[in-house]
Amino acid sequence: MLFASGGLFVTREHRAQRVPLYLAFFVVGYAAILAQVVLAREFLIVLGGNELVIGLIMAAWLLGIGGGAWLGALVADRLRAERFFFLAAIALMAMALPLQIALVRAARGLLGVAPGEAIPLTAMLLFCPLATAPTGLLVGFAFPFAGRLGATAADGAPQGVADLYIAESAGSLAGGLLFTFFLVEALTPMQIAFLDAAMLAAGGYAVAMTLERPVARTVVTSIFVAMVAAGGLGVPGLAADLDEQMGLLRWRENVGEIEYVASADSRYQHIDIGRTAEQYTLYLNGEASGYVPADYAREQLAHFLLAQHPDPKSVLIIGDGSEGFLQTLADYPLERIDYVLLDDSVPEMLAPFQSPQHLNAARDARLAIHAGDGRGYLQRAKRKWDVVIASVPPPSNALLNRYYTLEFFEEVKTGLDEGGVFILPLPMTPGYAGGLVGSFAGSVVEALEEVFAEIVYCPEPESYAFCSPAKGAVTADVVELTERWSARRIEGALFHEALFGAWLQPERVAERRAEIESLPAAGLNSDLHPTAYLYRLLIWNRTTAGERDSADAVNEAILGLRGMGPWMPVIVIAALLAAALATRQFQPAPMRRFVSLTVITTTGFAAMALEIMLIFAYQNLFGYVYGEIGLIIALFMAGLAAGAWWSRRHLGGREGASRTILLVFEAAILALCILLPIAAGPAGHIVTAIPGGRYLLIALLGAAGFATGVQFPQAVALYLGGRGEAVGAGAGAVDCADHIGAALGAALTGVILLPVLGLWATSVLLACLKAASAVVLLRN
Repeated sequence: MLFASGGLFVTREHRAQRVPLYLAFFVVGYAAILAQVVLAREFLIVLGGNELVIGLIMAAWLLGIGGGAWLGALVADRLRAERFFFLAAIALMAMALPLQIALVRAARGLLGVAPGEAIPLTAMLLFCPLATAPTGLLVGFAFPFAGRLGATAADGAPQGVADLYIAESAGSLAGGLLFTFFLVEALTPMQIAFLDAAMLAAGGYAVAMTLERPVARTVVTSIFVAMVAAGGLGVPGLAADLDEQMGLLRWRENVGEIEYVASADSRYQHIDIGRTAEQYTLYLNGEASGYVPADYAREQLAHFLLAQHPDPKSVLIIGDGSEGFLQTLADYPLERIDYVLLDDSVPEMLAPFQSPQHLNAARDARLAIHAGDGRGYLQRAKRKWDVVIASVPPPSNALLNRYYTLEFFEEVKTGLDEGGVFILPLPMTPGYAGGLVGSFAGSVVEALEEVFAEIVYCPEPESYAFCSPAKGAVTADVVELTERWSARRIEGALFHEALFGAWLQPERVAERRAEIESLPAAGLNSDLHPTAYLYRLLIWNRTTAGERDSADAVNEAILGLRGMGPWMPVIVIAALLAAALATRQFQPAPMRRFVSLTVITTTGFAAMALEIMLIFAYQNLFGYVYGEIGLIIALFMAGLAAGAWWSRRHLGGREGASRTILLVFEAAILALCILLPIAAGPAGHIVTAIPGGRYLLIALLGAAGFATGVQFPQAVALYLGGRGEAVGAGAGAVDCADHIGAALGAALTGVILLPVLGLWATSVLLACLKAASAVVLLRN
């Protein structure tokens, strides 16, 4: 029996094909989100935890989907074997992720980067798209063919495309939730890839069962059954073995000849332990972070640091578990020691290699260990300390940068008792006070001196800043420090008072102060404007570039953008509005396709930029984001699915109705662009204080997903103009525009806009972009 609907004739048989098709695309969404998250984590290990990779991975991923959709759009309406190409894409997708994981782990060898060296920025910009392209291209390529199948099986072309969009978003939601709450700790990356392959093959089997020719149906379903069996049976055995072997390859390429001991993936990062002679080295996301057991030098350093307070009774340490201070602190007559571990998995892995003295100190009744974010603990704590030690690496990424910002220093100041001392490792090597290195350190120094009344900069044995809100609390006076040490009478201490004179020579302290005062004015490092992180990226670009002249030119251009300050949004506003208003002059005829693609491109850009900004804001307010990045992405996909479902119900077939809905949600996205920095900035303390505040912040991203989901089906309807022909080309063109815009949004926001302009100016730029898009919609 035939049904006339939406300009198409739909049979009952075609309607019966809905469930297999939508089930298959649900699985595509599920597998795609897991591939994206797994590859992002793999790149983080290779690149030393630098979050720049998140923006680049998302950009490369989305660019791949957009390119695949464009390619599919070119041929989908010319090639009638929709099911064959759709099933071929799924089969190839199932085989792609294990190969991509292997490719990322072999990155250093393939790029010719020696152990211990940083991968050049230019090489990474080329390698990221190469390593992420296969799955992304196949997801995009499958969409136009699925769009043709969906238009046949649904009530019309826009409705069928909307249904596919909903199914894919719902699958991504399921994958993100499953990864966050189970897979991240239950399975290795290669095991997840094999499970992905089995799931995709099961989705392909469901569609293959709808093939009309018995021989073709038997052959194709048999292939997919074999793939399901191979993927599922390979999870506990073959996948685990491959993961171990590829992990050893990555280890050798990263650290060279150091003996491998153990590794694990926590919710927050990848952890490795290596051994040289009798010392064990801790690696976090591929970067050396600390050594155990604590050596003589670490004990000396701990005594030296505590001498900055005349009579410490309480100490707070923020670190990763490898500081080696605990056994020294146990010898002091302290009343309380609070130890905030950024990742509680690290001490468990290090325990077999620690000294007996350290293990005894870890059981001290005065010690309270807190797992989680150091800043969050400071904000929630109801007590004060005499000494706060931030034992954290330099701000080489956005996560570490949070411990070098104005806001963190203010939180420490609030947590210090009267005459309290804050100790911070300064990211500055003595003798280097100029250029990018000087600006990198200068942005931190500006923030420190904004908060603390007294700061002593110590050049040896390590570069530390001793800070206090009270004048005279910290000192470089060797006589006074020697008297403090003598009065303490710590039995068995491996420390000699002569070290004060050796490390605090007056001329060296004066030279250090002069170096600090000569640092260039770099701009204060803050949560919403991560200046130190920006300069770290510029240093990385210059030190790893093959051509220094070209690297310097890029760095100068970026600093030039930063120097424009508040004029940048004004210039962009004028340019975007002028371009939007001029479009009508060049083409007075109706331009529904141009309008459709313009709106969906800017929406994709804004949505992904908002996602990057929210990850940045979430990390600033709540700490580690990687344990919950799957949840964040999942809730965005939930918004997409809900928005597309609502939009599908309001596809009226009239061009004017689609324009109206698009315009309403243009305004909604514009409002979200302004609301996010308010929630992360002025209202940030409220968000962190209320129960479940983190989920309120994530809800903003869900709202952005909803608005994006609403616009996609309406953009398809506007592009097609209510007609059912060229469905594959229309679905592919809109999908391509959406993902190209999203790719640009991820890359530009993560790499340039946030580090250069900060959160507020970036938000204003996004709002301007959506305002210009709305003008195009109104004027055409």
